[in-house]
Amino acid sequence: MISAVVPMRDEEENVEGCLLALREALQNSGEAWEVIVVDDASSDSTYEKAKGFDFAKVIRIGEEERGEGVVGKNLALVRGYEASRGEILLFLDADVRLSPYSLRRVLLRFKGVDMLSVSPEQVYGSPWEASLQPMIFKLLGKLYPLEEVNDPNSPVAAANGQFILIRREVYEDVGTHRAIMGEVLEDVRLAERVKRMGYRLLFLHGRRYGIRARMYRDLDSMIRGWSKNLVPLLKGNVRLGLWYGLFNLFESLAGWVLTLSFALQGSYNWAMTVFFLFSVYFAYRFWTHMRVYTLIHATVGSALFLYVLWNSWRWYRRGEVEWKGRTYRVG
Repeated sequence: MISAVVPMRDEEENVEGCLLALREALQNSGEAWEVIVVDDASSDSTYEKAKGFDFAKVIRIGEEERGEGVVGKNLALVRGYEASRGEILLFLDADVRLSPYSLRRVLLRFKGVDMLSVSPEQVYGSPWEASLQPMIFKLLGKLYPLEEVNDPNSPVAAANGQFILIRREVYEDVGTHRAIMGEVLEDVRLAERVKRMGYRLLFLHGRRYGIRARMYRDLDSMIRGWSKNLVPLLKGNVRLGLWYGLFNLFESLAGWVLTLSFALQGSYNWAMTVFFLFSVYFAYRFWTHMRVYTLIHATVGSALFLYVLWNSWRWYRRGEVEWKGRTYRVG
């Protein structure tokens, strides 16, 4: 049996889309299944909307239950696990949308694997998302190469908490999310524990499996979300992030200098040509994360990246991060 655990906090916009797509994928998986929604002290109508789906068991956590040292969705995931019965656990974020046969296809890859994570194909609903997100995911691809993550002999481990499949006995053996209750990057830490204990880890791209997600719905939540995660994802190497952001910014500014210099001379055809060539260059660099990535995207994205890096460094220097109305002590 597959037990799908979906933690939700203030996700009223995602409840219906997530659960209906999840049910269809589970029905087509060929496995027995159950769905457990854990409402994490939402202040909106998440709980009431989730209760409207009779195929889902809905649990509610009060703010007073969290206690000291609990970070993010870790407690919600533990409560969902405790209420589950399946030998396979699926941890799924509310912003993920599964295609009808995505689970069936992923389960074929799950054979002989102890933990499988999928990085969903990202959906960008605004120019801000389309500019910053590809730049961050490109960097993460360099820091956590899939070939190394999937190599049992490499110490590199990573996962995306938006979609994780794990065998129940393995999850229990590594201590469940209780062992990482105070971790901001709970997905990466879980993957590290799984791999360190000799279990097989597999990390996949979601595009091939029809798994998509829109992580953030406005500029403020995107900045806060990545500020919470960026410094630990860089493993504290802020200089590396600074170099990456400045390199992309200088490249994009070089494109604008050449474009504008031709335009000011009245050579508009050359100006358009330079702009086009720089856009093709950036599209080639970021094509795995964005179909069309132009010089404009690169300029905005690198500027946003540097701001998020500064904000993340500032948060971790003071020892506190903020997310969804909560403040967590870190470091």
